[in-house]
Amino acid sequence: MTQSNPLQIVMLGPGLKVKGGISRNEQLFLDHAPDSVQITHISSKEDGSNLLKVQVFIQALLKLFWMLSTTNIDLVHIRGSHRGSAFRQAMMTLLVLVFRKPIVLQTHASEFHIFYANLNPIWRKFIS
Repeated sequence: MTQSNPLQIVMLGPGLKVKGGISRNEQLFLDHAPDSVQITHISSKEDGSNLLKVQVFIQALLKLFWMLSTTNIDLVHIRGSHRGSAFRQAMMTLLVLVFRKPIVLQTHASEFHIFYANLNPIWRKFIS
């Protein structure tokens, strides 16, 4: 049964060509989403220089802001890991919270708890 207005999901995570399990997992979601779900993927990280990584992340924030401002988004699915990814996830989460949209935050780091425990308390608060 196909509904007339599919569920609108924005998925944020590494680019689909970035090496690693998160990208492969994202592609599975995109390939196998039912007709009743429309997923828009926004790349928040690409392989390359630090300048490219910053540029891609800023573009992701701008695209996310635009979509939240102009589209009826039902859910935002943020995917990532630890280190820099955790900080990107936190910034994207703050933006989504401003728009009061539901969030699924999926962290793929098996040792995230160690990374988090070793952070300065100010950074732990930001990540939380």
